[in-house]
Amino acid sequence: MASRLADETLAVILQHLVAVPDESFACAVSRVSPFAKLQQPSSDFLVVCKRWLRVSTPLLYHTVVLRSALQTQTLAAVLKANPQFGSFVRAIRFEGGFGAAAKKVLLAAPNLTDLCVPLELTSKDNVGPMCEAMRALKPNRLVLALPTSRSGEANNQMRCMVKCISECVVNWKFLMTIVAPIHLLAKYRTISSAICQSENVREIHVEAEQSLGETEGDDYIFELVTLSKATRIVADWALSSMSFFEEVPQEYKQLPPELKAKLYFLPGPEVSRFEISAAAIAARDNPFFTPLACAPVSLRLTIWDQVLRQALQLPIPRDLQAEWDFYDSDDEYPKRPSRSIEYMLVCRDWLVVMRQLLAERVRLSNSVKLRSFFNYVNSAARGARTISLDTSTRRHGNSHNLLEGDELLFSNVLQLTSLRKFESEFSFSRIGWTNLCTASGISMLHLQVVLRNDLFDIPVMPSLRFLALECEASAVNLSAQADCVFPALKHLTIMDYTQLGDVVSFFLGTALPIVESFTFDSSKLSRRIRYVTFSSEETASVRLRMQPFFKAHGRQLQTVDNRSCSHMLEMILRTCPQLQVVKLDRLRRFNPLFTFDADEIRLDHPHLSLEEIKFGYLYNSHEQGEKHINSLTKFFDAFKPDAFPQLRNITTIHEDLWPTQIRDTAKHPATVWAELLLQRGIRLCDNSGASWRPRLQKTKKKQA
Repeated sequence: MASRLADETLAVILQHLVAVPDESFACAVSRVSPFAKLQQPSSDFLVVCKRWLRVSTPLLYHTVVLRSALQTQTLAAVLKANPQFGSFVRAIRFEGGFGAAAKKVLLAAPNLTDLCVPLELTSKDNVGPMCEAMRALKPNRLVLALPTSRSGEANNQMRCMVKCISECVVNWKFLMTIVAPIHLLAKYRTISSAICQSENVREIHVEAEQSLGETEGDDYIFELVTLSKATRIVADWALSSMSFFEEVPQEYKQLPPELKAKLYFLPGPEVSRFEISAAAIAARDNPFFTPLACAPVSLRLTIWDQVLRQALQLPIPRDLQAEWDFYDSDDEYPKRPSRSIEYMLVCRDWLVVMRQLLAERVRLSNSVKLRSFFNYVNSAARGARTISLDTSTRRHGNSHNLLEGDELLFSNVLQLTSLRKFESEFSFSRIGWTNLCTASGISMLHLQVVLRNDLFDIPVMPSLRFLALECEASAVNLSAQADCVFPALKHLTIMDYTQLGDVVSFFLGTALPIVESFTFDSSKLSRRIRYVTFSSEETASVRLRMQPFFKAHGRQLQTVDNRSCSHMLEMILRTCPQLQVVKLDRLRRFNPLFTFDADEIRLDHPHLSLEEIKFGYLYNSHEQGEKHINSLTKFFDAFKPDAFPQLRNITTIHEDLWPTQIRDTAKHPATVWAELLLQRGIRLCDNSGASWRPRLQKTKKKQA
């Protein structure tokens, strides 16, 4: 089909694939380059076929982004060998001073119209050749990139670039547009004066710093309005909240209308979070309006049930997510903004349906909500499907128990005979456990409870798929009514903080025929204390407690999440031949990191099914030294292809694992680990799934 398209049509299609967004190219205030974490190189589309190569080449060279000296040297060599490619270049963005190669690139692009130059330079950069070439250019737009006003002291390279820009802005005859941050105009007054002196600049875009702080921009905006020859000054909408609008200078009020018309603020977000939260329902002329009034009541309620069920699953607007994100990101319960109440106010039918839908998934965080819910259950529907009892509220940062006494819970739980999911951080007694199992033991699919000191009789739960047991007491005993009480269990989570292992021992004599996933946690305090250490006796005790369990059920496990103080990697790999994913050491960011030994993964036989390993924070430059880095290097070097033929990904929970500056690449240990693993076909990924892409390297000259 593509072969029948004309070249002009194919070029329009491919342009969307290889084009660089202008907002990324002209970004002047981002502290991290918009191109630092790109995973898909745009040049991949050129190798599809020769026709795509011919059509895409001019599109690929239209906008050039240079982030390293090697990239600049390579492009200079390509333009020297193919001079016709230089005529395709219309925009160039430099993210550093790259020496003589930058001069060659600029001089090889005669049709250049857009230029982005950096003003955050180090003493190791070399902008002299680039400044020489800039004086001979004829651009239409100039972008001055300075991420923050708190950049380092000016060095020779920065002073050279500032001097060159000040001269070029005045002398360039075709310069029409300038994009600059407000803090750049405040820091480098020579550039600001040059902009005002330019006779050709007609439009100035002033961007705001990502974190404004106490920056004041009214003086500099007023200077551009009054002194520059520009006919239009476009300011970022964030600048409108600064002192310029709070106290308008008297001089600005006295300006003629034609000067006031020069200033234009970009519009902010289309809808603010306050407008979304406070959106009013439009009143109707008929107060007795009933949607679908001609349909039977049963059919009408069924239709609205399906409609509102889908409406509750709609994603929350991005500007509201932070406001409602009081719980973990892994929380399965959808956050419900105030629109649920708005739905109830539409009509009586919607009120009836919404009350039933909201009762299916309930989160109770205090005794008042608990009593209110069960009063509603007594008077209306009993169709609750999901209940979550929270003993702490992270909104206020406290962790004390808000559910005082469980008599109300245990006296009413028998009424909920069709529960499918029950989660409680409130400790269960034997009576409460018995009532829950009697009422919903057959229908229960997902169960998470905390057990206190007592003897618990475990009945047969034929439908249970997920079970999470948390044990904090020192004497919790479990007994089973049958050899196989969980015939359908697939996901098992044990949080045993007693150091006795009674809960773990219970599952040694219980058959788990189809269990696939197992999570174990024995170090609850490590999640609450910033620094925690474990003795060798503690880690050995955990290992001895877990070894019988893995011997009994390890052959069925496909996923293991070990959150204990002992990673037990060698034992897990040896006892779980079907294991596909293993998660280790999911501790918080600033906790001390465990040292991995390369002997842990030297197995007697190859592991044929392991596909992914997920670690915690591998590297923290503030706490780990050279010894820790060397041990991890040896550990990653032990992943041989013949020992792990299916292993493809090693993932960490780092959000900033990869360096964003090219100058930091050579010193960063993660890049060494990533390139070492890539030689074995294994990707080292950060928390977002982004892997390391090898950079260009200089080829060593062969000695004669």
